Amino acid sequence: MASDNLPKELRDFKDLFVELSYKHTESRLWTDFLEIIICCYAMQQMDERYLQIVKSYNQKELKVIAQMFAIMIELYSDRISPVHWYDGLGTFYECFINTPSKASRTGQFFTPQYVCDMNARMLLNPSSRNTGLKINDCACGSGRMLLAANTAAPGNYYFGEDIDPMCVYLTAVNFLFHGMEGQIVCHDSIDPCSFYFGYEIRKPIRFARMIPVIRKIEKEEAYIYQIGVQMMKEFEAKQLLEAEQKVLTTPTITTNLIHNPRIIKPVKKETPQLKLF
Repeated sequence: MASDNLPKELRDFKDLFVELSYKHTESRLWTDFLEIIICCYAMQQMDERYLQIVKSYNQKELKVIAQMFAIMIELYSDRISPVHWYDGLGTFYECFINTPSKASRTGQFFTPQYVCDMNARMLLNPSSRNTGLKINDCACGSGRMLLAANTAAPGNYYFGEDIDPMCVYLTAVNFLFHGMEGQIVCHDSIDPCSFYFGYEIRKPIRFARMIPVIRKIEKEEAYIYQIGVQMMKEFEAKQLLEAEQKVLTTPTITTNLIHNPRIIKPVKKETPQLKLF
């Protein structure tokens, strides 16, 4: 646990997190915190999951979690603008929980902000705003690439994939705080037909402030999963067609033994005999 590189604005959040981490493990506390935020944006659709999480904490601890939530809301509200995105949660995770020494063992490193911005500006331009583009990151981490894409060309639909459930929670919360619409799926992107769980985030029109709403989705609703299944079907069909064509084009050798009996000549074998003289 190290905080040397932790930005100054995250120090108060860190102090509250440390206060709770004496009783609860860091990893469990972190994922519980993220899931509590998700449940709060679910319009009572995830109340059962919320109650499962909070029963591990007493009233005093829940007040601390509420303070942590409020700090993050304020940090994001102050730093997000039409030309800037913010990943305070991802920064805290990198600097305090998944420290460089841990990351070197797990291989989990989030893309630096300036690289995300460069990629987004290379691929998108202001004319791409609100054009219905589907933009995907197959190993989204905290969702930084997608946050940068939304800043470069807002109003499109974004997809995040990651095999780590914590990253899926983290990206989902970042989508909510930035008012982005899209889907985040937990699965192995190398196996496009895999699916563990997923979320969809929408901005319902009935709210004047366009507060985003999140809900869990099944694999049949996940666009990434459906694309993966379709790709596998096309691949298998192509493999089958190539196999059939190979059979049809393979030359065959035939022999007519009936009309050419001389082709086969009988071989006379001599039986060895024992001679006495």
